[in-house]
Amino acid sequence: MSTRLVLWILILALPVPTARGASRYRPGDWVSFSLFRYVNSITTDHRHVYFATTGGITRYSLFEDAWETPLTTSDGLVDNRVNVVAMEPTFNDLWCATSGGVSRYNPATQSWTTYRSGSGLFLDGVHSIGVTSDARLLFETAAGTAVFDVHRQFWLTEQADVISANNPGRTRWYGARRQLSYQYPIFITEFDYLFDPPSHIQDREFRSYRLTDFLEDTFSNVWIGTWGLNVGKASLRTLKMEIEPIGLVTRNATAISSDGDNIWFGGGIDTQSLGRATQYIRGIERVQDRGGISRYHRKSDTWTHFQPYDTRGFTNGSITAIEIDSATVWFGTDEGVVRYDQKRNDWTTLPISGFTSTRITDFAIGDTLLWVGTESGVNTVNLRTRAIAPFLQPVLRDRRIYDMSIDEFGDLWIATDNGVYRHRPGGTWKKIEDPESSNLNRSVFAVNTDGNTIWFGNDSTILCFDRTTGGWKEWLIPLAAAGTPYRMVVSNRAIWLGTRYGAMEFDRMKESWQIYTTRDGLLNDTVQAILPDGDHIWFGTPEGVSRFYWNDPTRLNK
Repeated sequence: MSTRLVLWILILALPVPTARGASRYRPGDWVSFSLFRYVNSITTDHRHVYFATTGGITRYSLFEDAWETPLTTSDGLVDNRVNVVAMEPTFNDLWCATSGGVSRYNPATQSWTTYRSGSGLFLDGVHSIGVTSDARLLFETAAGTAVFDVHRQFWLTEQADVISANNPGRTRWYGARRQLSYQYPIFITEFDYLFDPPSHIQDREFRSYRLTDFLEDTFSNVWIGTWGLNVGKASLRTLKMEIEPIGLVTRNATAISSDGDNIWFGGGIDTQSLGRATQYIRGIERVQDRGGISRYHRKSDTWTHFQPYDTRGFTNGSITAIEIDSATVWFGTDEGVVRYDQKRNDWTTLPISGFTSTRITDFAIGDTLLWVGTESGVNTVNLRTRAIAPFLQPVLRDRRIYDMSIDEFGDLWIATDNGVYRHRPGGTWKKIEDPESSNLNRSVFAVNTDGNTIWFGNDSTILCFDRTTGGWKEWLIPLAAAGTPYRMVVSNRAIWLGTRYGAMEFDRMKESWQIYTTRDGLLNDTVQAILPDGDHIWFGTPEGVSRFYWNDPTRLNK
């Protein structure tokens, strides 16, 4: 081994404290949810149960009997692809083996430390963690086993097989090395599932989900990890088991909307997993997970998943847009429109033959019509009769519709690949021109209404039209994100942009810009969906959704 390589490994062995935004944010300012359905490993202490998943670490509070917010890269975890979790009892630290190294979490201080290597080994391929009776941790990789002395807080050079020989039967293993032994009853499950230990759970569509880990907590619950079906919580007192979904049904969050009590997340094909070589200790994520819908209920703090292959009436899962009308939720997909009646709990896929294109891009809802934008023009759906009709306006024929909005006067504003058009309730159409520049005579990706002001966005500029004065204002998008915007949302104090290089906030009073990236707490720098939520804001990315407490009054330099 060369001297340079040895020196590099020694440098990587040094602990690296990890924090978001150079301690600019407090724990909880950024909270993220991703794909947690695939469970690799389970561990527990006297307060929590922790689950290593392919999207981060989920945790259940035993005393509160409820899920707490997950631990992800938004909190300081080095990588969200987690293979193993193990609780070290001496200092009560949680150790997490990921694709990016080993992260150590102290629940008391909510602080993180990351190790890229230890004992002369790289730690990006740890598949098992052993906790010995004499306070040492063993990190097993394909190249060997690294050893960490808990009391002295450093990595040992002593061979792991010597340590194991001195502790026969006194090492508790987590991960691939853990010998799964099911020694519990056959629990009674919900009607939709058949529990068949020790191998799998089967759903009503006869799909099997492999069991990956079992663990009993101090409250007589048995926690059962699955590969693709989240977690099962089984009671040794009642012998009943419930499936506990949490997080997104797919990590690629493409649309977000809210009806007050619920937040709806639409997902598309998992672009982050396509072609990825990541091999988890329990297998690979299923290729059939091509999208779906996740619903988060605020009051009960519960999640519900809807997937096209197990939801009758919902035939496609790649969601492109969401619009909510009273008790009806409309979903645009790449194969038409799906309607969900919340009162009847009924799903309906509208016939695609009536639309100018099967790929839906956006919605706008009026008093009697749902306006449906597509890649090739505009359509309407009658809210009472559900009749579909293409809108045969010559200037919009075959135009790609990027965004639509209806203002307080009932005017429909449409952003297209050839500028902006306005449709008045009386039926008249007008192409909108900015008299001071040509910024609206090209592709415009966004249009938003806010009282008497109309906001527009293209790849380099945001513009504001004041209907009262007839005046125009425009601001250049900073070069860091120019040419990359996907979404624009207007709130009372800020204009929010989703771009390929992060989320951008334009302060309307200060007329200044702020950019947020993965260094701050985003799961991914590509922001493709935005939902303001009071003092919080949600960002949808290809890695999941991040909720940011943007309006913290105590934060300096907001």
